[in-house]
Formats: sequence, C-alpha cells, structure tokens
Amino acid sequence: MRQQDFSPIVFTDIDDTLCQNERHVADAAREGLVSISRAMLHNTCMTVKQQNLLRWLVQTTELVPVTARGIADFSDIDIDFGGSHRIVANGAVILDRDGRHDEGWARLMAEQMAPYQEQFDQIVKTIENFCSAWGHDVESRITSERGMSISALFHTKEGDRGNESALALIRDGVENRGWHTHLNGNTLAFTPPPVSKRRAVEHLLGRIEGARHRPVIGMGDSLSDLGFMSQCDFLSIPRGSQISSAFAQ
Repeated sequence: MRQQDFSPIVFTDIDDTLCQNERHVADAAREGLVSISRAMLHNTCMTVKQQNLLRWLVQTTELVPVTARGIADFSDIDIDFGGSHRIVANGAVILDRDGRHDEGWARLMAEQMAPYQEQFDQIVKTIENFCSAWGHDVESRITSERGMSISALFHTKEGDRGNESALALIRDGVENRGWHTHLNGNTLAFTPPPVSKRRAVEHLLGRIEGARHRPVIGMGDSLSDLGFMSQCDFLSIPRGSQISSAFAQ
C-alpha cells in the first residue's frame, strides 16, 4: 500500500461541529469569527478554532462531510473539504468532489424510497391534526432532492417558549409508522427507514481505496450522528453538544 493510503478517513457532521449559526456563538469565541454563508441566508460561521481544525483535517486526512443539509443548503456554505465525496440530505444523496451524483446509490434510494412517497402528506396531515387538538402552532415542510421526498420537518415559531417540549409531545404522541424521528432544538424530523447517514457511510467505506487499513474517525454533535459514527474506529464530539450532554448525565 502506498504511504498516502494510510491517511485517516474522517466522516464529519457540519452544523454545530465544524460551524454554527452566528447567534449560537459564545461571546468568548467571537474574535476572528468568519462567515461562510455564500448567500447570507443562514448566517453560518466558523470560530478560529473551527477554522484551524478544518485546515488541519484537509491537510492530513480524507475528509467526507456527512450532513442533513440538502444540495442547495450544502452549496451555500463556503468550505473546501478537499477532494473526496460528500454525503448530504441525511444520507439520501452521495456526491463526488465535482458535485456529480453517485448514480448507483441514487438508483438504490429511488427504488427503496418509492413506497414511502405517498406517506409524506399523510404524516404532515396527521401532525397538523394532532397540533390543532393540543393547541400547538407548528410549521412543516417536506424536503426533497431530484423529485424524491426525503424528510418531513416540523418546527415551532421562532421565539416561542417550550419549543422542544411541544415537539417532544408530537414525537411521542404521533404514530411514526416505523420512520426515524429525531428532535434537536427547534426541529423535529420524520425520515423513512431507507434514508440513513450510517448506510451512506457504509457504502462509501466499501468504495474508498484502502479503507479497511486506514483509521476512520467520526465527528458529530447530534444523537442522530451516532449511527454513522458507530461505523468509525474513533469518535470526536464537540464540547457542549447534544451527544456530550447525553454522555454527561
């Protein structure tokens, strides 16, 4: 094996791991803060430590972002991840460094997701009825890529108190039909079983040259990241994240 093939492979979440919304940055970390939102839609930024971490990762590893962001939102962030793949839309889409789809993965997702497409509107309607009965005002949207629905997202209006408790009530009170549910902050997601960051990481580990001999590191902040991180040899977790808070209990 060539020496360069021993470099670590790093699968990393993006938001709240390598970057975050500006309003979430502590005052002590604001010096040297850099905006990375091309269209300035999400106010996404990186602290100095995150910038240095990214620089080190790009120079020394094969870096693969693994994100819930769809293609459009992923394209909005100005980060150079180097020359590897990108896993986006919670694992429903795999892109190469030039933005081309992994067509084999795309065909598999289209085939496996077909039975769930008509269920999205039903889930949204069920939750709207549930919220109406309980007096909660929740907004919803369905994310999609290449004409394929991927996730149903729900959030309460920004600034409302008890956001997470209201969404937790929905998560626990509505039949999930066997779908994955994930609550983080003010977002509750319902996602069909075929969509999985873990499955996408497994797929890429079968394609990356020399992967079984190279150290594989998983980085993430959210409990929903633990699935793909479990496929890695080592884990890296930001301080103050959802995962670290759960481990500290």
